[in-house]
Amino acid sequence: MHVSDITLLKCNKSTAQKFVNDLMIATYSDEYMASHTLGGTSSKESQKAALPAPDIQQIIGMLYLKLKAAMYFVDF
Repeated sequence: MHVSDITLLKCNKSTAQKFVNDLMIATYSDEYMASHTLGGTSSKESQKAALPAPDIQQIIGMLYLKLKAAMYFVDF
C-alpha cells in the first residue's frame, strides 16, 4: 500500500474515524472494499477476505503519527 503525501494532506483529520475512512477510500477501490473486511468474515450470507496485515499495520502507523502530532500541537 502506497499513500502519497498529497493524499495524507487531503484526509479529514478532525477525528480518527474520518482520517481512516478517507485514507482507505483514497487507497482502495469500491470493489475491493466491498469484498474485504478488517478481519475477514465467514458467514452463510457472504465470505469476505481480510485486508492484508501489512496494509492494516501501515494504516495504524499513520493514525498513530496523526494522533501523536495532534497531541503535540494541542494548546493547553
